[in-house]
Amino acid sequence: MDNSLNISSKVTSCLLLLLVLTPQLASQATKPDADRQVGSPSEESGLPSQRGRVRDLPRDLAKSSIQLFSRGNLVPWIIGAGATAASHQKDAEVRTYFASPRLGRVGDRLGSNMGGEPFVAAAVGSLFVVSRFRGSEEFGHFGYDLTQASLLNALLTAGLKQAVQRTRPSGGNFSFPSGHTSTAFAAAAVVDHYYGWKPSVAAYATAAFIGLSRIDMSKHYLSDVVAGATVGYIAGRTVTHRSKTTHAFLWAPIVSPSSETVGIVFVWEPHADARSP
Repeated sequence: MDNSLNISSKVTSCLLLLLVLTPQLASQATKPDADRQVGSPSEESGLPSQRGRVRDLPRDLAKSSIQLFSRGNLVPWIIGAGATAASHQKDAEVRTYFASPRLGRVGDRLGSNMGGEPFVAAAVGSLFVVSRFRGSEEFGHFGYDLTQASLLNALLTAGLKQAVQRTRPSGGNFSFPSGHTSTAFAAAAVVDHYYGWKPSVAAYATAAFIGLSRIDMSKHYLSDVVAGATVGYIAGRTVTHRSKTTHAFLWAPIVSPSSETVGIVFVWEPHADARSP
């Protein structure tokens, strides 16, 4: 029981910490980049669009990292945190249900490989290169955002794994959250944004299957998978919606494990047109 409470405390604290950002960064207003406009001169010359330049990735990745904690993501974070906390109560029950594998070897191997780092790196990397020189401008933007979402998700997932260090059902650390699941849902969110509900149904179904396979293989608990889906979805959503987000009023929780206290900081940043000259 003590171990379960300890894990639950860590999970809750880390989900809250995901929302924490310094007031200086949180209050920054992010405006659409000039080089994000479709139909740039490079389109006519057949070269990659300005937005698709490799050298822009670090800059855009940094901006997207800030937007992870914008007010536009507040509802998804709250829903995801609540779903993760609720699913944590069912971890033992679901673990018992999957004590005997139910997807079969083919299903488990398929789910494991599709969300694994080698497969994702090869697929996303190849798509990024192809999208720079082939297809429509929209496809070029899709490849760029998919790459950025994958990188952002990898950083966020790795940070959570290091912070929680939850033991896997089969042994070993870094169970929370599920990296395979977060990677798949980040990609599905980008597909959803660019190509609508029909392709996104297949993308989200595939992501859910990958998450289920991780439970079936005793690599993760149910709450690990739910948290992974939350992290991945928000990473993909942030990248595709970043240029539309502005800040005016934000809040950020402060968690201090040493003093066992929790607080909230409110940040107010007026829009540029509302400031005094």
